[in-house]
Amino acid sequence: MIFIEIGAHYGQSYEVAKHPKYPFNEFWLFEPSILALERLSDISDKRLKIFPVGLGAKNYSTLLYKPGSKGATIFLEKFANNSELSSQTINIKKASEILAPILTGNRVFIKINCEGSEVDILNDLLEFSLLNKTHSILVDFDICRIKKDFPIENLEKKLKASGVHFYDADFFGAQHSDTNVKRWLNYELNSSFVKFTIKDYILFKLKFHLPFKRRIILIFAPYVPVKYKIKLLVFLKKYQSLEFY
Repeated sequence: MIFIEIGAHYGQSYEVAKHPKYPFNEFWLFEPSILALERLSDISDKRLKIFPVGLGAKNYSTLLYKPGSKGATIFLEKFANNSELSSQTINIKKASEILAPILTGNRVFIKINCEGSEVDILNDLLEFSLLNKTHSILVDFDICRIKKDFPIENLEKKLKASGVHFYDADFFGAQHSDTNVKRWLNYELNSSFVKFTIKDYILFKLKFHLPFKRRIILIFAPYVPVKYKIKLLVFLKKYQSLEFY
């Protein structure tokens, strides 16, 4: 099982995903900022693969503004009122070419937080029908904060039509990205399962693992006796976090 982080920064999401309760075998981190890469290079983990590039819809070079910061982006308009910006030339690689080999035959989780570049990445992977090969995706739609009138609904419709199982990071309601990652993985993973069991597969196909479904079970079940509700809560507490309920 593989965890991919596009826009790794200092590896905050990796720090969450490497917890032993999440059975990941490999971690692929994509980060173009030199400052961030220096921090990532200090991590000692044989399962970790660091790629010093950004991902997009084609291969090219561009400027990364405010490299090393959490808000680093290739979109200059994000800093329209700032005349003194640090920048760094970075390489962007075509997402479908880089990720295609690993998305075939592996159970893959992808976390995307790259300040607007998520649009090119997702559209490129959609074009080559690669997204529906993933197990689950968590994405920050930062483009909406950079381009206020961006038609994000069109992209979401394409994602839903493709069959990809994705979450907008805002769904989990946390202020910090690493908390959203924790909540996402707690929703998606039963830590006792390293591979799909028949039960796990059926629950996944029926979408009973979705947080919306779980909340429906707990909120709209007034006819269930209290003692059984308590048993259900104890069961859920054993296998996942209840901090969202």
